[in-house]
Amino acid sequence: MHEEEIYTSLQWDSPPSESSQKCLSFTRISGTSCTVMMISCIFCMGLLTTSIFLGIKSHNCSPCPYNWIQNGESCYHVFENQKIWHSSKEDCLKDGSSLLQIDSKEEMDFINSILQKVKAGSEYWVELSQDGLRGQWLSQDGSSPSPELLQIKRTQSISQVCRYIRDSSLFSTNCSYLKYFICEKEALRSPV
Repeated sequence: MHEEEIYTSLQWDSPPSESSQKCLSFTRISGTSCTVMMISCIFCMGLLTTSIFLGIKSHNCSPCPYNWIQNGESCYHVFENQKIWHSSKEDCLKDGSSLLQIDSKEEMDFINSILQKVKAGSEYWVELSQDGLRGQWLSQDGSSPSPELLQIKRTQSISQVCRYIRDSSLFSTNCSYLKYFICEKEALRSPV
């Protein structure tokens, strides 16, 4: 195999004209023009700085959506309208969340503190339902509530198929009654 090296030389056919040389020369700027240019430059830098600042400030870095409350790795939204259990659950699913599921004493204390500020003594649906009257109470993930978390109040009703909380106690009732509800979702994690 034979390798070749090729060289090319560039030559200008004609020298640059005088008119192009004039474009490259500097012209004197009057004091007024220079002042106007400096003010314009400062104004543009101010606009650029402001737009960058507002762009950074308006970016939502919150781990929870607007109007949601963060606690630990979860976000909560307390709805102030009443719905039946199934409609409440559907509304939460639309938001990419689920009905409240209390997993720890710390979470229960947090929920109680929120409810005391919002509507003390009100009833809120939780993610617990019963398959039939004698079935076990289960959350969406198939787990049973810890008896240490909530005091369970038993009522005498034939149609006890959904659970709600009121004043740190868990009650059961017909799923077609109207109650307030709380949605819960996982908080966004900030990139490391």
